[in-house]
Amino acid sequence: MSGDLERRYARVLRLYPKAYRRERGPELLATLLEASARPKRRELPALLLGALRAHAGSDRRTAGGTWVAASRVAALMVLVYAITTAPVRAGITLAYGLPHGWWLIEQSLPELVAAPVGLLALAAAVLGRHRIALGVTSVAFLVGLGTWLTDTALEAGFFRYLFAALLLLPAVRTAPPPVSGLLRYALSAPALLVAADRIGEDVVPAVAGIVGFGAFVAVWFVALFWAVVDERVTLAVGLFFLAEALLWPIVLAVFTAGGASGNLTGLAVTMALTALVPTVLLSVSAIAVRRQARL
Repeated sequence: MSGDLERRYARVLRLYPKAYRRERGPELLATLLEASARPKRRELPALLLGALRAHAGSDRRTAGGTWVAASRVAALMVLVYAITTAPVRAGITLAYGLPHGWWLIEQSLPELVAAPVGLLALAAAVLGRHRIALGVTSVAFLVGLGTWLTDTALEAGFFRYLFAALLLLPAVRTAPPPVSGLLRYALSAPALLVAADRIGEDVVPAVAGIVGFGAFVAVWFVALFWAVVDERVTLAVGLFFLAEALLWPIVLAVFTAGGASGNLTGLAVTMALTALVPTVLLSVSAIAVRRQARL
């Protein structure tokens, strides 16, 4: 029986990082074998959660370091979203020959013009050249702004570069700790949202709302749950959604300044719902950051 039990626990412990298993695996396995005759139901979730936390990194994190690291990752997420949204839309429009395709591309002109500069900013930020990244991100915003001022009826998504620049400021003042564990995969969130939003809206418009909302809820739910694993992920995603929420008042201002009289109530409701998401994520992550700092 003890041999079967040891093999069961050993299979679960293989979920932990190799370095963790080398350092603590034998001790943890011995403790588990001594404590129980067979795996208890409540032990397996705890072991799985422990494996996720081990992959997230077991290094001691200060509250300040966590905020700086999360702010940097959030800036990268905003840059990825800003760089990819308009080019993906343009590519799908050209590939599928969608109706009013050139009009859609023209609407995204400020973002398309700023995207190459934004790509340079992203590369600089990934390489840790945060001062350069801040400067190039600011240039990307100014390029988009200059294009937009020629025709203020165009979309104002280039303002994301301004928010990315603000999120990079903490990394310029204080060198962020190296990104470790599963935090490095947070950049997949904006890529998922862009794919769901653009493919849903431009390729399968009949279910565009379902696809886009489903991806949005999935990212929010995973980020909220991840607070018990790695609070930096929850904080970074919360800051990313905060940048998106701040974009909506700008959209509304442009909408009304242009003399449009569409569904302003709908826009206001969307703004409120968009603001609720980062509020929840940032509140939960702030509690988790304080708890982690006390450990």
